[in-house]
Amino acid sequence: MGYTYKFVNGANYTATLYLRTDRAAQVNVQLRRDASNYESLAQQTVALGTGWTKVQLNGTWKWADMGSLRI
Repeated sequence: MGYTYKFVNGANYTATLYLRTDRAAQVNVQLRRDASNYESLAQQTVALGTGWTKVQLNGTWKWADMGSLRI
């Protein structure tokens, strides 16, 4: 699942998500550049269960390309 966004080069961003699943699972959440090399600005692997889990990613965007928040 991904959410595309036009990030601004040099701007600071914080993405906050609340995630849960119907059974235990591990997911990877990332802020990623959507251009060749597909580099991640921030990335976190999270163990989820039936309760809400807060996930926060922070960073300064360093590209002129579009990006996305991906789960």
